[in-house]
Amino acid sequence: FLWTPTSENSVQHLSKINGLADVEATIVKYNPYNKKTLIVYKNTNMDIIEPDNNIMNVPDIKNKSLFGNKVINNIYLDKQYAYLACGFGIVVLDMDREEIKEVYNLDPTGGSLNVRDVTMDDTYIYAATDDGLANTDDYIYKALKTSNLSNYNSWTKIIGPPPGIYNALASVNGILYASLS
Repeated sequence: FLWTPTSENSVQHLSKINGLADVEATIVKYNPYNKKTLIVYKNTNMDIIEPDNNIMNVPDIKNKSLFGNKVINNIYLDKQYAYLACGFGIVVLDMDREEIKEVYNLDPTGGSLNVRDVTMDDTYIYAATDDGLANTDDYIYKALKTSNLSNYNSWTKIIGPPPGIYNALASVNGILYASLS
């Protein structure tokens, strides 16, 4: 269930019965840039709720046969774009066009690399990753925002942070913060 305020200061109840495409929402993000709300479901289906409460479904990830873990771990918003940290890389969703713009695979072996979180600053995009294998190091990768982000050679490991699982990233005033679990 999702409750949204209406212009009459009342609350509108949204569910699968009256417009949402699915159940078991795992992430809900409001984008102040375009005043749209993105809902991600456990099965990777997505809905975009527009300012007029029109609901657009984006089932691309759900319907696609993919190599790797098909999960959406987190979302970073930059203008109309939602950067989805996924179990197989990063997916860029254009919330204005309601379509997938790009997919970034950070694994140099051609496999899939679990991306736990994504963030950006003025110069770089950062990704907290793990390879899902026991006794291996997990990494934070970075790439110039102006580079070909679809090419894994654009991404480099940040050297220095202690080994562990980084499950959240934030960039504030030129400083990258990472949550180590």
